[in-house]
Amino acid sequence: MTARIRYEQAAHFRARRSGLIAPLPDLATCARQLLGAQAQVEAAARWGLALRTAGHPESTTVQRALLDDRTIVRAWGQRDTVHIYHPDDWVLIATAQALWPRSARVGPKAEDHEIADFIAAIERLERTFTRSDVMDLAPGRLVDAFAKTPINDDPPARMAATRLIWSAGTLGFLSSTEQRGREQAYAARRWWLPGLAWPELTPQAAAIALTRRYLGTWGPASVHDVAHYFGANVSMARTWVAALEGELTTVMLAEPGAEPLPLLALTTDLDDLMAAPPRADDAWPARLLPAYDTQMMTHANKDFVVPDAALRPRVWGKASLVNPTVLHRGRFVGTWKHKVRAAAVDLELEPLGPGHRVPAATELVDRARFERHMGVNAAPAKPPRAKKRASA
Repeated sequence: MTARIRYEQAAHFRARRSGLIAPLPDLATCARQLLGAQAQVEAAARWGLALRTAGHPESTTVQRALLDDRTIVRAWGQRDTVHIYHPDDWVLIATAQALWPRSARVGPKAEDHEIADFIAAIERLERTFTRSDVMDLAPGRLVDAFAKTPINDDPPARMAATRLIWSAGTLGFLSSTEQRGREQAYAARRWWLPGLAWPELTPQAAAIALTRRYLGTWGPASVHDVAHYFGANVSMARTWVAALEGELTTVMLAEPGAEPLPLLALTTDLDDLMAAPPRADDAWPARLLPAYDTQMMTHANKDFVVPDAALRPRVWGKASLVNPTVLHRGRFVGTWKHKVRAAAVDLELEPLGPGHRVPAATELVDRARFERHMGVNAAPAKPPRAKKRASA
Protein backbone atom coordinates (compact mmCIF):
# COMPACT_ATOMS: atom_id res chain seq x y z
CA MET A 1 0.00 0.00 0.00
CA THR A 2 1.29 3.47 -0.91
CA ALA A 3 2.13 5.62 2.09
CA ARG A 4 0.11 8.83 2.49
CA ILE A 5 1.53 11.84 4.29
CA ARG A 6 0.51 15.41 4.99
CA TYR A 7 2.63 18.37 3.99
CA GLU A 8 3.50 19.18 7.62
CA GLN A 9 5.06 15.72 7.95
CA ALA A 10 7.24 16.34 4.91
CA ALA A 11 8.14 19.85 6.09
CA HIS A 12 9.03 18.68 9.59
CA PHE A 13 11.19 15.88 8.16
CA ARG A 14 13.10 18.42 6.04
CA ALA A 15 13.45 20.80 8.99
CA ARG A 16 14.85 18.02 11.19
CA ARG A 17 17.27 16.77 8.55
CA SER A 18 18.52 20.28 7.70
CA GLY A 19 19.23 21.38 11.28
CA LEU A 20 16.29 23.74 11.79
CA ILE A 21 14.85 21.71 14.70
CA ALA A 22 17.94 20.37 16.47
CA PRO A 23 21.18 22.07 15.35
CA LEU A 24 23.84 19.99 13.65
CA PRO A 25 27.11 19.38 15.54
CA ASP A 26 29.51 21.52 13.51
CA LEU A 27 29.77 23.71 10.43
CA ALA A 28 31.26 21.00 8.19
CA THR A 29 28.48 18.56 9.07
CA CYS A 30 25.92 21.29 8.46
CA ALA A 31 27.33 22.12 5.02
CA ARG A 32 27.35 18.41 4.19
CA GLN A 33 23.78 17.86 5.34
CA LEU A 34 22.53 20.80 3.27
CA LEU A 35 24.50 19.65 0.20
CA GLY A 36 25.97 23.13 0.22
CA ALA A 37 24.81 26.45 1.64
CA GLN A 38 23.92 28.96 -1.07
CA ALA A 39 26.72 31.52 -0.78
CA GLN A 40 26.48 33.93 -3.66
CA VAL A 41 26.28 36.43 -0.78
CA GLU A 42 28.75 35.02 1.73
CA ALA A 43 27.49 36.96 4.76
CA ALA A 44 24.02 35.49 4.24
CA ALA A 45 25.44 31.98 3.94
CA ARG A 46 27.34 32.39 7.19
CA TRP A 47 24.09 33.02 9.05
CA GLY A 48 22.37 30.19 7.17
CA LEU A 49 25.04 27.79 8.44
CA ALA A 50 25.24 29.28 11.94
CA LEU A 51 21.46 29.09 12.30
CA ARG A 52 21.64 25.31 11.85
CA THR A 53 24.84 24.61 13.82
CA ALA A 54 25.24 23.92 17.53
CA GLY A 55 26.23 27.04 19.44
CA HIS A 56 25.12 29.26 16.54
CA PRO A 57 28.69 30.39 15.82
CA GLU A 58 29.64 33.97 15.12
CA SER A 59 30.17 35.12 11.57
CA THR A 60 33.90 35.41 12.25
CA THR A 61 33.95 31.78 13.40
CA VAL A 62 32.40 30.68 10.12
CA GLN A 63 34.98 32.78 8.30
CA ARG A 64 37.78 31.05 10.22
CA ALA A 65 36.38 27.67 9.24
CA LEU A 66 36.59 28.80 5.61
CA LEU A 67 39.97 30.54 5.63
CA ASP A 68 42.01 29.08 8.51
CA ASP A 69 40.67 25.64 9.45
CA ARG A 70 39.46 25.00 5.87
CA THR A 71 36.86 22.51 7.09
CA ILE A 72 34.42 24.07 4.61
CA VAL A 73 35.07 25.48 1.16
CA ARG A 74 33.36 28.12 -1.00
CA ALA A 75 33.16 27.14 -4.66
CA TRP A 76 30.98 27.11 -7.78
CA GLY A 77 28.26 24.48 -7.70
CA GLN A 78 24.66 23.75 -8.53
CA ARG A 79 22.75 26.25 -10.68
CA ASP A 80 26.12 27.81 -11.53
CA THR A 81 26.17 29.72 -8.26
CA VAL A 82 28.65 29.79 -5.39
CA HIS A 83 27.99 27.55 -2.38
CA ILE A 84 29.79 26.62 0.84
CA TYR A 85 30.47 22.87 0.84
CA HIS A 86 31.98 20.16 2.91
CA PRO A 87 35.24 19.57 0.99
CA ASP A 88 34.34 15.94 0.26
CA ASP A 89 31.09 17.07 -1.35
CA TRP A 90 32.97 19.52 -3.56
CA VAL A 91 34.37 16.45 -5.31
CA LEU A 92 30.86 15.22 -6.17
CA ILE A 93 29.61 18.65 -7.18
CA ALA A 94 32.56 19.49 -9.42
CA THR A 95 32.40 16.08 -11.09
CA ALA A 96 28.63 16.09 -11.66
CA GLN A 97 28.71 19.57 -13.18
CA ALA A 98 29.73 18.05 -16.50
CA LEU A 99 26.08 16.91 -16.78
CA TRP A 100 24.50 20.23 -15.80
CA PRO A 101 23.78 22.91 -18.40
CA ARG A 102 26.22 25.76 -18.12
CA SER A 103 24.96 29.26 -17.59
CA ALA A 104 24.30 31.51 -20.55
CA ARG A 105 27.43 33.56 -19.90
CA VAL A 106 27.85 35.88 -22.80
CA GLY A 107 31.12 36.59 -24.54
CA PRO A 108 34.03 34.47 -25.74
CA LYS A 109 34.70 31.04 -24.27
CA ALA A 110 38.07 29.77 -23.08
CA GLU A 111 39.38 26.80 -25.02
CA ASP A 112 40.28 23.58 -23.21
CA HIS A 113 44.04 23.99 -23.68
CA GLU A 114 43.86 27.59 -22.41
CA ILE A 115 42.05 26.44 -19.27
CA ALA A 116 44.61 23.67 -18.74
CA ASP A 117 47.50 26.14 -19.08
CA PHE A 118 45.82 28.53 -16.63
CA ILE A 119 45.27 25.74 -14.08
CA ALA A 120 48.92 24.71 -14.32
CA ALA A 121 49.98 28.34 -13.78
CA ILE A 122 47.83 28.98 -10.70
CA GLU A 123 48.96 25.70 -9.14
CA ARG A 124 52.52 27.00 -9.31
CA LEU A 125 51.60 30.20 -7.45
CA GLU A 126 51.14 28.54 -4.04
CA ARG A 127 49.28 31.57 -2.70
CA THR A 128 45.91 33.22 -3.00
CA PHE A 129 45.36 35.52 -5.95
CA THR A 130 42.85 38.00 -7.34
CA ARG A 131 41.83 38.64 -10.91
CA SER A 132 44.25 41.56 -11.03
CA ASP A 133 47.07 39.18 -10.08
CA VAL A 134 46.47 36.78 -12.98
CA MET A 135 45.49 39.02 -15.87
CA ASP A 136 48.91 38.43 -17.41
CA LEU A 137 48.10 34.69 -17.54
CA ALA A 138 45.24 35.26 -19.97
CA PRO A 139 46.18 34.11 -23.50
CA GLY A 140 46.32 36.74 -26.21
CA ARG A 141 43.61 35.02 -28.26
CA LEU A 142 41.09 35.28 -25.41
CA VAL A 143 42.06 38.87 -24.60
CA ASP A 144 41.66 39.85 -28.26
CA ALA A 145 38.30 38.10 -28.39
CA PHE A 146 37.01 40.17 -25.45
CA ALA A 147 38.44 43.33 -27.04
CA LYS A 148 36.34 42.64 -30.13
CA THR A 149 33.19 41.70 -28.19
CA PRO A 150 33.29 43.53 -24.83
CA ILE A 151 30.49 42.68 -22.40
CA ASN A 152 31.11 45.36 -19.77
CA ASP A 153 33.51 48.19 -18.95
CA ASP A 154 36.29 45.93 -17.64
CA PRO A 155 39.53 45.80 -19.64
CA PRO A 156 39.70 42.81 -22.01
CA ALA A 157 42.53 41.20 -20.02
CA ARG A 158 40.48 41.35 -16.84
CA MET A 159 37.47 39.83 -18.58
CA ALA A 160 39.66 37.06 -19.97
CA ALA A 161 41.01 36.34 -16.47
CA THR A 162 37.46 36.29 -15.11
CA ARG A 163 36.43 33.72 -17.70
CA LEU A 164 39.43 31.51 -16.91
CA ILE A 165 38.82 31.68 -13.14
CA TRP A 166 35.19 30.69 -13.63
CA SER A 167 36.13 27.87 -16.01
CA ALA A 168 38.74 26.43 -13.64
CA GLY A 169 36.40 26.89 -10.67
CA THR A 170 33.53 24.95 -12.20
CA LEU A 171 35.95 22.09 -12.88
CA GLY A 172 36.96 22.01 -9.21
CA PHE A 173 40.49 23.36 -9.59
CA LEU A 174 40.09 26.54 -7.52
CA SER A 175 37.88 27.95 -4.79
CA SER A 176 37.10 31.36 -3.32
CA THR A 177 39.14 32.52 -0.34
CA GLU A 178 39.38 35.94 1.34
CA GLN A 179 38.14 39.33 0.21
CA ARG A 180 40.95 41.74 -0.61
CA GLY A 181 39.54 45.22 -0.64
CA ARG A 182 36.96 45.17 -3.43
CA GLU A 183 38.39 42.04 -5.04
CA GLN A 184 37.61 38.40 -4.37
CA ALA A 185 40.66 36.19 -3.90
CA TYR A 186 40.98 32.56 -4.99
CA ALA A 187 43.33 29.63 -4.47
CA ALA A 188 44.22 26.50 -6.40
CA ARG A 189 42.69 23.44 -4.77
CA ARG A 190 45.91 21.43 -4.62
CA TRP A 191 47.59 24.17 -2.60
CA TRP A 192 44.58 25.28 -0.51
CA LEU A 193 43.44 21.75 0.44
CA PRO A 194 46.49 19.55 -0.21
CA GLY A 195 45.13 16.60 1.78
CA LEU A 196 41.75 16.48 0.03
CA ALA A 197 41.23 13.19 -1.77
CA TRP A 198 39.82 13.63 -5.26
CA PRO A 199 38.69 10.17 -6.38
CA GLU A 200 38.01 9.38 -10.01
CA LEU A 201 34.24 9.27 -10.53
CA THR A 202 32.08 9.41 -13.59
CA PRO A 203 29.78 12.44 -13.69
CA GLN A 204 26.78 10.07 -13.72
CA ALA A 205 27.96 8.25 -10.57
CA ALA A 206 28.52 11.58 -8.82
CA ALA A 207 25.06 12.84 -9.81
CA ILE A 208 23.39 9.65 -8.58
CA ALA A 209 25.17 9.96 -5.24
CA LEU A 210 24.07 13.60 -4.96
CA THR A 211 20.46 12.68 -5.79
CA ARG A 212 20.46 10.11 -2.99
CA ARG A 213 21.85 12.71 -0.60
CA TYR A 214 19.31 15.31 -1.77
CA LEU A 215 16.40 12.98 -1.01
CA GLY A 216 17.91 12.17 2.39
CA THR A 217 17.62 15.81 3.45
CA TRP A 218 15.05 17.42 1.17
CA GLY A 219 12.76 14.51 0.34
CA PRO A 220 10.13 13.59 -0.46
CA ALA A 221 10.48 15.22 -3.86
CA SER A 222 9.68 14.85 -7.52
CA VAL A 223 12.06 14.37 -10.43
CA HIS A 224 11.34 18.01 -11.34
CA ASP A 225 12.45 19.04 -7.83
CA VAL A 226 15.72 17.14 -8.24
CA ALA A 227 16.36 18.83 -11.59
CA HIS A 228 15.48 22.24 -10.11
CA TYR A 229 17.83 21.89 -7.15
CA PHE A 230 20.82 20.97 -9.27
CA GLY A 231 19.94 23.17 -12.23
CA ALA A 232 19.79 20.11 -14.49
CA ASN A 233 17.54 18.93 -17.29
CA VAL A 234 14.55 16.89 -16.14
CA SER A 235 15.40 14.14 -18.63
CA MET A 236 18.85 13.80 -17.08
CA ALA A 237 17.46 13.84 -13.53
CA ARG A 238 15.17 10.95 -14.49
CA THR A 239 18.22 8.78 -15.17
CA TRP A 240 19.62 9.50 -11.70
CA VAL A 241 16.31 8.66 -10.04
CA ALA A 242 15.99 5.50 -12.16
CA ALA A 243 19.38 4.35 -10.90
CA LEU A 244 18.00 4.52 -7.34
CA GLU A 245 14.85 2.53 -8.15
CA GLY A 246 15.48 -0.19 -5.59
CA GLU A 247 16.07 2.40 -2.86
CA LEU A 248 12.95 4.55 -3.39
CA THR A 249 9.31 4.46 -2.35
CA THR A 250 6.52 6.60 -3.77
CA VAL A 251 4.53 8.47 -1.14
CA MET A 252 1.33 10.41 -1.75
CA LEU A 253 1.29 13.92 -0.34
CA ALA A 254 -2.38 14.38 0.49
CA GLU A 255 -3.73 17.74 1.62
CA PRO A 256 -7.46 18.47 2.12
CA GLY A 257 -9.10 19.78 -1.04
CA ALA A 258 -6.15 18.92 -3.30
CA GLU A 259 -5.28 16.03 -5.56
CA PRO A 260 -2.75 13.66 -3.92
CA LEU A 261 0.74 14.38 -5.22
CA PRO A 262 3.13 11.43 -5.84
CA LEU A 263 6.62 12.10 -4.52
CA LEU A 264 9.76 10.01 -4.05
CA ALA A 265 11.45 9.22 -0.74
CA LEU A 266 14.26 6.94 0.32
CA THR A 267 12.69 3.75 1.66
CA THR A 268 15.00 3.87 4.67
CA ASP A 269 13.50 7.27 5.58
CA LEU A 270 9.84 6.20 5.60
CA ASP A 271 9.47 5.71 9.37
CA ASP A 272 11.05 9.10 10.04
CA LEU A 273 8.95 10.72 7.34
CA MET A 274 5.69 9.26 8.69
CA ALA A 275 6.26 10.68 12.20
CA ALA A 276 3.61 13.13 13.33
CA PRO A 277 4.85 16.72 13.57
CA PRO A 278 4.50 18.46 16.95
CA ARG A 279 1.42 20.55 17.55
CA ALA A 280 3.08 23.14 19.79
CA ASP A 281 4.83 26.01 18.02
CA ASP A 282 7.66 26.04 20.55
CA ALA A 283 8.55 22.50 19.44
CA TRP A 284 8.83 23.73 15.87
CA PRO A 285 9.92 27.36 16.19
CA ALA A 286 9.95 29.90 13.39
CA ARG A 287 13.30 30.64 11.80
CA LEU A 288 14.81 33.74 10.24
CA LEU A 289 16.30 32.48 6.99
CA PRO A 290 18.85 34.73 5.25
CA ALA A 291 18.63 36.00 1.70
CA TYR A 292 19.28 33.25 -0.87
CA ASP A 293 19.03 30.54 1.78
CA THR A 294 19.29 26.99 0.45
CA GLN A 295 15.83 26.23 1.91
CA MET A 296 14.30 28.52 -0.72
CA MET A 297 15.97 26.67 -3.61
CA THR A 298 15.16 23.06 -2.76
CA HIS A 299 11.93 22.41 -4.68
CA ALA A 300 10.48 23.52 -7.99
CA ASN A 301 6.95 23.21 -6.59
CA LYS A 302 6.20 26.28 -4.45
CA ASP A 303 2.50 25.44 -3.90
CA PHE A 304 3.06 24.36 -0.31
CA VAL A 305 5.66 26.83 0.96
CA VAL A 306 3.71 29.82 -0.43
CA PRO A 307 0.23 28.60 -1.47
CA ASP A 308 -0.80 32.01 -2.86
CA ALA A 309 1.10 32.36 -6.15
CA ALA A 310 0.54 36.13 -6.13
CA LEU A 311 2.71 36.41 -2.99
CA ARG A 312 5.67 34.39 -4.26
CA PRO A 313 7.46 37.39 -5.84
CA ARG A 314 7.84 38.76 -2.30
CA VAL A 315 10.18 35.84 -1.61
CA TRP A 316 11.62 35.17 -5.07
CA GLY A 317 11.91 38.63 -6.61
CA LYS A 318 13.04 40.03 -9.93
CA ALA A 319 16.58 39.60 -11.26
CA SER A 320 17.07 36.40 -9.21
CA LEU A 321 16.61 38.26 -5.90
CA VAL A 322 15.69 35.96 -2.99
CA ASN A 323 14.66 37.87 0.12
CA PRO A 324 15.34 37.06 3.80
CA THR A 325 12.27 35.12 4.88
CA VAL A 326 10.51 33.90 8.02
CA LEU A 327 9.85 30.15 7.88
CA HIS A 328 7.12 28.83 10.18
CA ARG A 329 5.89 25.24 10.19
CA GLY A 330 7.21 24.67 6.71
CA ARG A 331 5.71 27.77 5.10
CA PHE A 332 7.09 31.22 4.37
CA VAL A 333 4.97 33.65 6.36
CA GLY A 334 6.96 36.88 6.20
CA THR A 335 10.11 38.70 5.23
CA TRP A 336 12.60 40.50 7.45
CA LYS A 337 15.29 43.12 7.44
CA HIS A 338 17.97 43.96 9.94
CA LYS A 339 20.22 46.88 10.76
CA VAL A 340 23.32 46.45 12.88
CA ARG A 341 23.88 49.11 15.50
CA ALA A 342 26.69 49.40 18.06
CA ALA A 343 24.82 47.60 20.83
CA ALA A 344 21.96 45.79 19.13
CA VAL A 345 20.46 44.57 15.90
CA ASP A 346 17.20 46.14 14.79
CA LEU A 347 14.81 43.66 13.17
CA GLU A 348 11.87 44.61 10.98
CA LEU A 349 9.39 41.83 10.25
CA GLU A 350 6.72 42.03 7.57
CA PRO A 351 3.93 39.50 7.02
CA LEU A 352 4.00 38.02 3.56
CA GLY A 353 0.43 39.05 2.86
CA PRO A 354 -3.08 39.37 4.28
CA GLY A 355 -3.90 36.54 6.65
CA HIS A 356 -0.26 35.70 7.33
CA ARG A 357 0.99 35.83 10.89
CA VAL A 358 4.64 36.37 11.76
CA PRO A 359 5.09 34.64 15.13
CA ALA A 360 5.91 36.66 18.22
CA ALA A 361 9.53 37.55 18.91
CA THR A 362 9.85 34.78 21.51
CA GLU A 363 9.07 32.20 18.81
CA LEU A 364 11.72 33.47 16.44
CA VAL A 365 15.40 32.76 16.49
CA ASP A 366 16.77 34.16 19.75
CA ARG A 367 17.79 37.77 19.14
CA ALA A 368 20.88 37.29 21.26
CA ARG A 369 22.09 34.50 18.97
CA PHE A 370 21.76 36.65 15.89
CA GLU A 371 23.37 39.64 17.58
CA ARG A 372 26.25 37.48 18.76
CA HIS A 373 26.61 36.08 15.24
CA MET A 374 26.83 39.64 13.91
CA GLY A 375 29.48 40.55 16.50
CA VAL A 376 27.25 42.90 18.49
CA ASN A 377 27.58 43.26 22.26
CA ALA A 378 23.89 43.32 22.89
CA ALA A 379 22.21 45.70 25.29
CA PRO A 380 18.54 45.37 26.28
CA ALA A 381 16.66 46.07 23.07
CA LYS A 382 13.21 46.63 21.76
CA PRO A 383 11.33 43.63 20.36
CA PRO A 384 11.29 43.19 16.58
CA ARG A 385 9.15 45.76 14.83
CA ALA A 386 6.33 44.05 12.95
CA LYS A 387 5.37 45.91 9.83
CA LYS A 388 1.76 45.49 8.73
CA ARG A 389 1.11 44.85 5.09
CA ALA A 390 -1.87 46.55 3.57
CA SER A 391 -4.60 44.31 2.22
CA ALA A 392 -4.11 43.40 -1.40
